[in-house]
Amino acid sequence: MRQIIDLNTVAEGALLEKANQAMQQVVENISDPNTEATKIRKVTIVLTLKPNDERDLAPMQIDVKTQLAPAKGVNTKFLIGEDSAGFTAGEMKSGMPGQMFIDQEGDVADDKGVKVENIENQENVEKEKVVLFQ
Repeated sequence: MRQIIDLNTVAEGALLEKANQAMQQVVENISDPNTEATKIRKVTIVLTLKPNDERDLAPMQIDVKTQLAPAKGVNTKFLIGEDSAGFTAGEMKSGMPGQMFIDQEGDVADDKGVKVENIENQENVEKEKVVLFQ
């Protein structure tokens, strides 16, 4: 069969360039540890030709699309409760509600990540705000 069109040279190499860029995106997506490793990725090349009535001219649209794996979701836990000021919520930093832990800086913190020394200072500030009515 005689070769009529060489896709390597279509649009002065633009088709090949777009395909190479799409493949680069796919490889980068596969290499990204934030994506699921085994998800399918796709490169779709669509060449759309619309010939005129005389059949002597056919403008062509080149579209190269990628379908990549999305980034993985991230899970966390929120502690929800109620105190004297009303409802409260905060991200749990320790392994269990109410459990103290040692944070990244080596300081002791509560389950929401507030350093113990800050909790003591906060309690002192709250005590200073108490108004006695006689």
